[in-house]
Amino acid sequence: MLKINVDMWMTLDQIYWLAKPFKEEPHTTFLIDYKIGVVEHFYNSEPEKFSLMFLPIEQDTISMDGKEIRKTLLGIRKNIVNQMKEFEINDIFLEVHFNAELIAYPVY
Repeated sequence: MLKINVDMWMTLDQIYWLAKPFKEEPHTTFLIDYKIGVVEHFYNSEPEKFSLMFLPIEQDTISMDGKEIRKTLLGIRKNIVNQMKEFEINDIFLEVHFNAELIAYPVY
């Protein structure tokens, strides 16, 4: 049984690290939930900029396959990068709470 629990601050590039274990394995199913937001220190330093961003992003427990999880995480990263460009934000740390549990895996 695979379980991943992450509660940490991350840079945008570390989202790749978070997405890495989720591959295109057929017939794998995970239960996931997550919340990704701006670290409070950054928000408090420039609230007028960070309040414009569409964060935090939350997902209650849902069933997804590995490919969907990877696509979702990388899509979130891409959206944050686009928002940073739009609002002229140079640096950001994300507060990430991510849980995934493998509930179905094919036995060959």
